[in-house]
Amino acid sequence: MFKTSLLIIAALIGFQASAATQVWDLSNSSGTSSSLSMNINGVNANITGWSGTGYQNMRQAWIGQWSSGSGVIHDWNEYNSNTHHSMDNSGQYDAMLITFDQEVSLDSFSIGWHYNDSDVSVAAYTGNGSMTDLSGTSWNSFLTSGWTSQGSFSDVANNTYQSISPTVTSKSWLISAYNPFIANMGWSTGNDFMKLSGLQTSQKITTEVPEPAAIALFLLGLATLAGRKRNV
Repeated sequence: MFKTSLLIIAALIGFQASAATQVWDLSNSSGTSSSLSMNINGVNANITGWSGTGYQNMRQAWIGQWSSGSGVIHDWNEYNSNTHHSMDNSGQYDAMLITFDQEVSLDSFSIGWHYNDSDVSVAAYTGNGSMTDLSGTSWNSFLTSGWTSQGSFSDVANNTYQSISPTVTSKSWLISAYNPFIANMGWSTGNDFMKLSGLQTSQKITTEVPEPAAIALFLLGLATLAGRKRNV
């Protein structure tokens, strides 16, 4: 019994946290919509497209889906012209805003197609609650509006998950074609065109570990029992 009790204590002390992960597939041939809604393992996500120049308020754009991934479409003329069916930084900085119904870590992303260059910027909303509307925000005021840069990533390869190593968890994340207003790396702009094909997120699931004082008391009790056993 004494050995069994020690094993139980070791298990309690060692079992502290685990993570639930989600893989989000943004590759689809369903066409164009104002937003995408998805659910994986009880986690809900809503994705919208946004675009704007550096100093004007952003406006919402459409999300276009293809087999190679999802892009941002500014208007119907752009859709019909068969150009800029991508998330790009040509003329305006395009981005996808992903809002979850619970806090997650955005661990990595993938693109399924790119043209010219494929540099990407990532940010997390660290204000109160979540963010679903960027219409009153411009890129030059973005980082003073509750958003925190999570870095820029150069030459992202097709169909390979790019690790982010985020510093926070959040309900709202933003992925953009390279945007110097998010993380200025001195790279060129106007030449990054890509389609976002996937996301990987995770949630920390923690299990309450007994208080140190309670563990110490339990150990003392076991030691007492062990002493009595030796004296019998």
